[in-house]
Amino acid sequence: MPGSALQPDDAGAAPAHEAAFAPIAQHCRELGLTPCGVLAARHDHAAAARYRRWLAQGRHGSMAYLERHAPFKADPGALLPGCRSVLMVALGYYQTPERGWQRPALAPGLPAPAPEPTPGLAPVRSCARAPAAGVVGPGTGGTASVAAPYAGGAGTDEPRSGDVAPATATGAPAAGGPGTCGAGSDPARRGAASDESLPAAGRVAQYAWGRDYHKLLGGRLRSLVRLLTERYPGEQFRTGVDATPLLEAHHAVAAEVGFRGKHTLAINGEHGSWFFIGEVLTTLAIAPAPAPAPARVQKRCGTECSFCIDVCPTRAIVAPYQLDARRCISYLTIEHRGPVAEELRPAIGDWLFGCDLCQEVCPWTVRAQATPEPDLLHWRAGDVLGLAPLLELRSHDDMVARFAGSPLMRAGRDRLVRNACTVAGNRGAVELLPQLRRLTGDRDRGVAEHARWAVARITGAAEAPAREHRPS
Repeated sequence: MPGSALQPDDAGAAPAHEAAFAPIAQHCRELGLTPCGVLAARHDHAAAARYRRWLAQGRHGSMAYLERHAPFKADPGALLPGCRSVLMVALGYYQTPERGWQRPALAPGLPAPAPEPTPGLAPVRSCARAPAAGVVGPGTGGTASVAAPYAGGAGTDEPRSGDVAPATATGAPAAGGPGTCGAGSDPARRGAASDESLPAAGRVAQYAWGRDYHKLLGGRLRSLVRLLTERYPGEQFRTGVDATPLLEAHHAVAAEVGFRGKHTLAINGEHGSWFFIGEVLTTLAIAPAPAPAPARVQKRCGTECSFCIDVCPTRAIVAPYQLDARRCISYLTIEHRGPVAEELRPAIGDWLFGCDLCQEVCPWTVRAQATPEPDLLHWRAGDVLGLAPLLELRSHDDMVARFAGSPLMRAGRDRLVRNACTVAGNRGAVELLPQLRRLTGDRDRGVAEHARWAVARITGAAEAPAREHRPS
């Protein structure tokens, strides 16, 4: 392979090899997989116990597959018998805004009136987003992937939004314009969802703007494995891009690819938390590189910093390093099927797919390097989507025609239309009332209920001023 730092072993090498990490790391860099790290495979019983406690608390919501994955989460050998090493890599996805982006206020709005609480969940806070004037920082205008994403898992170490997208045919990005499904495909319209002068629109988490990252990162890992297979014949390799039931963020931290943030995502100095995580499990013994002298300073979140906790409108981060996925906007808009608890709907704000709030306010994001990856820069969904075309999606075929090759396929037609109803209600989109009324009879229960809720919310808001000014 051109440019490879690896050279063939001596002929006749036995299958039981030992490899130096440095040349493997060099090839990872050539593939754009940085930072990378390696750790010896072992069954981490402490991590497995923490994960089981998290499941026992019910914080995984309706993601039953996380229960099925429990035996494998902290045991690489259960995924690849004879596994000796775990190679962890990162692929950054941050995109620099092309116009000024303002960080969300750390205390967005006043606390909402106390609703009937969902059993076992903390109170909700309002999602009225009032940007801090004059404070410009990196971000998207567009978390959650956690979900993710990367997004190494919100407390679960799964993709932050559980976004294991189904394989789809590739599709061209929509050109789009104001009010179209492709509204976000115009870079000049980034952040448009918060501009009341533009047609009703919603935001998309940054990891999902371009091509499905499973295909991009999975292809890079396969390239790496082809090289390693040639050099180390007889060894076995298994790749994963968050579809593998492995505690990815946990292993990334153990391999020194990053450190754990209070929002539960992995963070490093190169990407902040804006990176995907991939792994290669192998029977090959890889010796980690020796620590440089002087020893590296351990990076971590600031002791007093609570930006990510404070900005979350649903209070999903229940304590530092602890997340209740049942409240996470990424989970609610991507993984959760059916209606969302009514008291949580206003807090979703204008998020159509995922959420980036906890990443946008993190001080480590100022270090994030913009991605050069064409597949991520060539938008399939974009950062902002018009609501009107989304409300017209009738079938899976409609989804494929518009979003093939995009992470948005994970939500499917029903959840994406349900989310569009939620955003329409939160934005008071009077012009969408005819479409919303039609959807009150939708075959999907979640779509129908959210459409009814949006109609009631919009018409109630429109009628309130009239009642206030009606002569007595």
